[in-house]
Amino acid sequence: VDRLLAMPELSKKEGLRDKAILEVLFSTGLRVSELVNLNRDQINIERHEFGVIGKGRRQRIVFLSDTAADWLDRYLKDRTDDSKALFIRYSGKTPDDAEALRLTSRSVQRLVEKYVKKARLPVKITPHGLRHSFATDLLTNGADLRSGRVRLLARLPRFGGFALRGPDLPALPPAPAVRPGHLSGQ
Repeated sequence: VDRLLAMPELSKKEGLRDKAILEVLFSTGLRVSELVNLNRDQINIERHEFGVIGKGRRQRIVFLSDTAADWLDRYLKDRTDDSKALFIRYSGKTPDDAEALRLTSRSVQRLVEKYVKKARLPVKITPHGLRHSFATDLLTNGADLRSGRVRLLARLPRFGGFALRGPDLPALPPAPAVRPGHLSGQ
């Protein structure tokens, strides 16, 4: 993953955006659909957190690593547009509607594929593969199986049947409900 994260050309605005995207994907375990639907005003860089509405319309708090927060901050400070979208495209015509600048899930898939090829990685890594890498990184670095950040592992096919369930492992407690207004920092 380190080789992949080192591939974007940081002297270009697209490279800065792509570095921020890769770091956010790896540090948070977000789904691509969640990533592309993020708006700038959802991110609290100082607290390294933001709220997302994920699959099943479930709200949750997501935490950024220090590295991801730093790259995201650099990217946002470099932006001069007024689009509310967190991640925007730079190619093509500038649309009248700033919302049309928002990256699509397919665009993120393409950029990950581009950097996998550029890094000459021997395996195919997709945005969903970065989600698995996030989970593996948490477990490798001693994450508590009962912590909220590890709960997504129970839903990942690669881990669900093996690493988190079994007679020798305690059952995970249910995820706590998020109070209304909590995600917006109110």
